Amino acid sequence: MSEGILANPFWQGVGALAGLAAVILYLIVELRRRRHTKSEPGADIDAQSWHTFDLSTTEGEDAFYKELVKSITNAEDCIYRSGRGFSRSRHERYINDLIRAEETALRNGVDITRIQLSSWVDEVWANACADLIEQYPENLRMFADYGEAPLVNVAVIDAYGPSPVIQILFEAHEVAPGRPRQRGSAAVFLHGNSALASSLQGQFEEYTQSLDRMTSESVRSLSQAPIYFAYGSNISTRQMQSRCPSARRVGTGYLYGWSRSFCVPAPHMSGLAAGIQRSDYDDSYVTGVVYEMTPSDQRRLDDIERGGYRPQRVGVKVDGTHRDAYTHVPVITEAENLSEVPLPYLETMLAGAEENGLEGFARNLRKIIEDAT
Repeated sequence: MSEGILANPFWQGVGALAGLAAVILYLIVELRRRRHTKSEPGADIDAQSWHTFDLSTTEGEDAFYKELVKSITNAEDCIYRSGRGFSRSRHERYINDLIRAEETALRNGVDITRIQLSSWVDEVWANACADLIEQYPENLRMFADYGEAPLVNVAVIDAYGPSPVIQILFEAHEVAPGRPRQRGSAAVFLHGNSALASSLQGQFEEYTQSLDRMTSESVRSLSQAPIYFAYGSNISTRQMQSRCPSARRVGTGYLYGWSRSFCVPAPHMSGLAAGIQRSDYDDSYVTGVVYEMTPSDQRRLDDIERGGYRPQRVGVKVDGTHRDAYTHVPVITEAENLSEVPLPYLETMLAGAEENGLEGFARNLRKIIEDAT
């Protein structure tokens, strides 16, 4: 029974988080101890094995990126990183320094694996990363994960080398008017911890097997106005306008290889909501509405859907053209039970289907409503 538990990815993730928490607790206790302990000459205290950075100050932020650039430049074997990327042009100096460091590492034959956590980034950063993918397609792998990733703002460099490096960045959630965002608050570098480094690298390798690998085109698209595919109650333009004022309808979208059902637990509605899942049938598709919106509205919508859904990149066909888009897929699903779908929710979807000309979907919704009443 214990082997079954340990083989479960959920408990492996819990174990990873517990391990990171233990390291952080150790650092805090050790820092306090050293502040109150005088070192005798020649004492073997490895004070250089770890560094902390206060990212709330310009000096701390500069020092952190300088250390990160040095670690990437000096890499000899492989680098694993996860992060959101840069979303503001004021970081252009850091962008240029990091891109040059990664280019140096790639030119020296180092393999780099990155998990991209944000679906929108600064244009300079997006184009620079895309250029590197095109120049080093075998050595640089990028994967998209816009949901609740277990590996957030972590870097592991040369895990099996003589001096492995681990970097962990901690974020503070800020809520500015209409723009909730995460901002770096503090960071830690650990040097020489081979056991933790090799464990984290193994988790990176295992986790990326379930993620979609990004192309240079999909990386460049991260800086473009988000294209959103709505298939549930967000097909109602009235609802979308209330949630995302910048949302502009582009047209009817078709998502091939997926199916729609009412399978998402929605406690706030005391029932089930619509969700999509990959289909085993090649001719399956979901019709919906495609919107353009600002990045700030995209973040607002992600916050609204968080808990029941996570964002995911998909390819949709709109006005006869295939386009990269993003949508929200369920975090948890259960068996469909139409009697548990709230009537007001169905009516909102029906209004959206009718106003957008989704006749087939509208017919299905009318029948569900008739059967329920």
